[in-house]
Amino acid sequence: MPPGLPVRRSRLAVASLVLGICGVLSPIIASILCFPFDKTCDTGPYVGIVGLALCMIGTPLAFVFGIVTLKRISKSGGRISGRGQAIAGLVTGTLSLLVYAAMILPAIAGAREKDRRAECLSNMKQLGLAIGEYAAAHNGETPVRLEELKPYVHGDWEKISRCPSARDNSAPSYEIVGAGIDNPDAVVLRENPANHRGTGGHVLYGDGHVSWVSADARAPGY
Repeated sequence: MPPGLPVRRSRLAVASLVLGICGVLSPIIASILCFPFDKTCDTGPYVGIVGLALCMIGTPLAFVFGIVTLKRISKSGGRISGRGQAIAGLVTGTLSLLVYAAMILPAIAGAREKDRRAECLSNMKQLGLAIGEYAAAHNGETPVRLEELKPYVHGDWEKISRCPSARDNSAPSYEIVGAGIDNPDAVVLRENPANHRGTGGHVLYGDGHVSWVSADARAPGY
């Protein structure tokens, strides 16, 4: 650097650091914005989402400002400072992305599992209708094996007989308990507890309704 030229601190470096820190603190900021409305009206969740969205804007800006600053510093010949703040902005921006991933990925997984549970419940209901048709054709008796219902299932057997959450397709997704359909409280059909990672499972009762039974609950025949 030629002597006598002043060293100028990059404002973008400072902005990168500030935005990166805001990204890391975004969940706290969103919670603070949401809290005053949480118990008074339905506005709370939306206020929190808006606050989180505003903070998320700072994360990509922290990366852009940090990268631009480092390039300017490398070309300035020592006339621009702020390398430390720019690097810190990139680091905090990375941390904010990890925070978002930790928040969003479980939510996405939960939403997918909710959809799978709904499809699984539909499978159980269709199998229940098939059991009713089987019983009508066999003097009220229920089948012993799930495969005996195949002629009575109206639809794709492979799809209906498999729980969408089941990882092991070699094992049956559903199991016939063997109780008669004349008892509305009897368990007629249940699913493999491993289908939903041990959190619970659906149970079909004699009256045709299907209920979700959590892993810590105790249902007859489950």
